[in-house]
Amino acid sequence: MPRRSAALKPQFVRLFDDRSRMLYNSMAYRKAVLRIGGIPFTLTEWRAWLIKQLGGTPEGVVKCAYCNLWLNISNVVPDHIRALKAGGSAALDNLTLACGPCNRRKGALSDSGFRNLIQFLLTLDQWDMNDVLMRLAAAGEGMKAQWKRNKKTREAKNEEPF
Repeated sequence: MPRRSAALKPQFVRLFDDRSRMLYNSMAYRKAVLRIGGIPFTLTEWRAWLIKQLGGTPEGVVKCAYCNLWLNISNVVPDHIRALKAGGSAALDNLTLACGPCNRRKGALSDSGFRNLIQFLLTLDQWDMNDVLMRLAAAGEGMKAQWKRNKKTREAKNEEPF
């Protein structure tokens, strides 16, 4: 096994800096976060938290909180343990690291609710599990399309969303 250099390669430092900034901005400018006054941590605090979660180094790896897929800075996605829609906080202590598919599938489910769903899906055969996951994804996309249609109607009528 080759020895790893003590210093990070410049291209990896750039990757970590770019990806961590992109993830931070993605969280900071979500409508739900802006509605509650923004995120209560700085980019520097976010990067320190992210490094800690990645095992103490920017080049570290961690398993998805839900499916145990190995992740690194290039494919990790922050997930709110308790969704903002369900009254969760935007603070770092309400975040975990997940893969993109788990983050999208979880949606606004609670952490325990999503873990229970995963346990149920694992009792199904592969065909049935894939069918359920496909239907969940399709329903999510359908809801987004419906929201966009309703938004256009509300804007035309100049109505409030709720």
